Amino acid sequence: MSLVPVFKAENATHATIIRNMLQDAGIEASLRSDDANGVLPMLDVAEGVDVLVDLSQVGEAEALLEQFKQGALAIEEDGEG
Repeated sequence: MSLVPVFKAENATHATIIRNMLQDAGIEASLRSDDANGVLPMLDVAEGVDVLVDLSQVGEAEALLEQFKQGALAIEEDGEG
């Protein structure tokens, strides 16, 4: 498996949302940040957090991310408010 970055998020929360969206679409995704393994979490703000996917799924991931950026995808809420 060869992982490549497809998205740089501002922080771990944003990266987790993007990773989960990709995984829900069947794209295996993981996160990479330079935060000293959680010891210095403020570094992920300075450096960002990369969302990684396998090289074989880059095209599919980029297409999904483009739809997300254009507002074509929305987060569905469970239940009725």
